[in-house]
Amino acid sequence: MTDASSENPTPQPGPLDPLLGPLDPALGALTPPPGGATPPPGGATPPPGGAPALAPPPGARYQTMATGSGVSNTFGNIALISAILGFCCVPFVGSVIAIVMGRIGMDRAKRGLATNGGVAQAGFWLGVVGVAGSVILFFVTIISSVINSPSGA
Repeated sequence: MTDASSENPTPQPGPLDPLLGPLDPALGALTPPPGGATPPPGGATPPPGGAPALAPPPGARYQTMATGSGVSNTFGNIALISAILGFCCVPFVGSVIAIVMGRIGMDRAKRGLATNGGVAQAGFWLGVVGVAGSVILFFVTIISSVINSPSGA
C-alpha cells in the first residue's frame, strides 16, 4: 500500500510570512496559489462582497469635515498680509491698513460670518505693533537729527 503523501506531487508551502503569505521553502519566495491569482495578505480568501472595513482603534475619535459654505475671512487675510508688509516695505501705511482690516475681520468672525478670526486678530495686533514702532522710530529720527544738527539748536 502506498502512502497518501507520496501520491501528492504538488509541493507543500513553507512557513507563513505574516505580511506576504506562504513562502516557498526552496526559494524563500511567495508560493503562487493555484490559478495564478495573488493571495491576499495572510493567505486567507477574502469574504464575498469585499474585505470588511477596519474599525478605528479604541478611544480614537475622528472629526468630520465641515460641509457647507466654507466661509473664510478675506479681511483677516488682508490684515495679516498688510501687517507683514508694514514691517517690511510700507511701515506706517501697511500697519494702519492691518489695524482697520483686522478689526473688521474680528467683528465678522464674532458674528459668525467668517471662520478665521485668529488670523484677523494676529493681523490687528501686528498692525498695532507696527504703528507703535513707526511712531517711536519717527520720534527717534527727529531727536537724532536735532541733536546732530550743525547749528546746535
